[in-house]
Amino acid sequence: MGIRRTAIDEASRRTQRQLDDLVRDLRDARLAAGLSQAAVAHAVHLSPQWVALLEKGNGATYVLQLARWGAAVGLD
Repeated sequence: MGIRRTAIDEASRRTQRQLDDLVRDLRDARLAAGLSQAAVAHAVHLSPQWVALLEKGNGATYVLQLARWGAAVGLD
């Protein structure tokens, strides 16, 4: 049985939209709280570079791959 390409593509699009919304909300909240990326990074035990990468919309590759994997095995 083949894997439905459309289900995988839709999972990718849906997850990307959700990640974009989440990252935007996190960045907006950080700015509203007057916190630097370095302060947030320290609080959550990440490097400031990683926080910057995430806020730019990069670094979410693993989550997208998990969404695609789920779609490939029939999860929504």
